[in-house]
Amino acid sequence: MRAGGASAADHEGESSPSYGRRGGAKGRITSPFLQLALALLLCVTLHGITHERVVDGDTFEATFRVWPTSTNRWLVAEHEPIRLLGVDAWESDEPRGPAATAFAAAWLRKGPFDLMVCGRDHFGRLLGTPTRGPDNLAKALIRARHGVTR
Repeated sequence: MRAGGASAADHEGESSPSYGRRGGAKGRITSPFLQLALALLLCVTLHGITHERVVDGDTFEATFRVWPTSTNRWLVAEHEPIRLLGVDAWESDEPRGPAATAFAAAWLRKGPFDLMVCGRDHFGRLLGTPTRGPDNLAKALIRARHGVTR
């Protein structure tokens, strides 16, 4: 819940947009369908998402498939950073941060989930709401007092 964050200088040297992340190289999804939906401020729901790593209570990395692409094949996005909409959780290095991170990790480990994506933030992370049936990770974090409404 710290104000600020990484500066533009922290992101210098990152590669240009590409098809997901491979071997640690940073990149962004270039699916024309997803780009158009995000440009029109539409939300897109992706199904069967799995998480790769939890950064903190409100940020994680995920792997998912998007179709169609310009080559009419599935695009696999690996290690795509996702920022939760609707919640601001404590950072992992703050006193309540490890508990928020552990809570988010436990929720994500329960299995595949749906992710409604509604754009990108100024750091390039996808903005989204993960749900599993009626359960919503952002609301669960708030109910458990690991974050506040944003």
